[in-house]
Amino acid sequence: MARVWALAGLLLAAPFLVFLMVGFLGSQALLFAGPITGAGAAAAFIPGGVALSRGIWLGVGVIFGSLGFALGALTFPDTNFGLFLGAAVPVLICAFAAMWTKKPEVLITLVLGAGSMGAIYAQNFNIDPQALNYALPIAIGQALVPIAFGYLAGAIFVTFMGAETPQAAEEEDDGDGDSDTPQDETQEVAV
Repeated sequence: MARVWALAGLLLAAPFLVFLMVGFLGSQALLFAGPITGAGAAAAFIPGGVALSRGIWLGVGVIFGSLGFALGALTFPDTNFGLFLGAAVPVLICAFAAMWTKKPEVLITLVLGAGSMGAIYAQNFNIDPQALNYALPIAIGQALVPIAFGYLAGAIFVTFMGAETPQAAEEEDDGDGDSDTPQDETQEVAV
């Protein structure tokens, strides 16, 4: 239970830092600070370890997410199909970028970044798509800061407290005195 509260404290610190910067970032960043810092923290828990490259992939994902809005304003139709394309194109761009790394965790990290960008900017884009030239760069900054704080919170936790993996949970002793070696629990049925 202490691990849960330690992570909760770190995750509360991330939106608090966004709150302290609200004069610089704007209220839109604070409005979506919860899910975006959560996406950043989730990236730290993806198998493959905490690394600076994972944080960079989150930032690249935010940029890829902004491409969906740019293409939406410039080329996609103003219909439900156009909205679908605005969501699908960033995922495809992320997949092509991750294809070169041959690592699925890179794709997940990129999509978390792209989704964070979608969370920040979707409402403003729908209100005024013509404001793309000045509103989109602001939204990129509003997405990058909370996702970076969330990743930092998750990375601190994973680095100092360790991430509990399914293998580690299975290997822990359940307190009944049995050994940690897996037992064959299958039973044959006599016919």
